[in-house]
Amino acid sequence: MRARFYRSAEGEALKQHERYGSPVVIHLDQVGDAEALVEAFRQRSGHTVPT
Repeated sequence: MRARFYRSAEGEALKQHERYGSPVVIHLDQVGDAEALVEAFRQRSGHTVPT
């Protein structure tokens, strides 16, 4: 069962990578105006940002 989960998760991660590209991590404590960055992301992507 465990091996099946890992293969499934790995396959899903590969599909997402092929569809969306590599993930990007932005540390908000290193951004001058984090709220403006988050708002721009929301407006342009249509996604929500977890808080």
